[in-house]
Amino acid sequence: MAQVDSSRRTQRQSAATFAVTVFIGSALFLHWRYGGMTSLLTLKALGFVIVGIFVSAFTLGIAFYGMQRSLMGWLARFATDAPSPTYLSLAKIMGTGLLAAEVVAGYLLTRAAFFWLYS
Repeated sequence: MAQVDSSRRTQRQSAATFAVTVFIGSALFLHWRYGGMTSLLTLKALGFVIVGIFVSAFTLGIAFYGMQRSLMGWLARFATDAPSPTYLSLAKIMGTGLLAAEVVAGYLLTRAAFFWLYS
């Protein structure tokens, strides 16, 4: 049981790390595209990045971790003792789609916060 808890903790940390990576990449792109790289050297930008890291880890990271766990639980209900290649392909496609959705959602939320803060 301890190994399962450790595995879930590692998955949650990975989900939060991925969300933070998406946020930082989006923030750098938005600053480069709309504000110029010199706008990164302001206190407003520092606050945006620090708050954004925590918010993205706790909202996007944990939300998409929960969606991934429920998706795998839902798929596991249809799996037999030995999952078929079709089942494994479906799980891989759905997992990749979920990661892509997290990237898009992370960028859109970062963009909305960026334009709200700098407007």
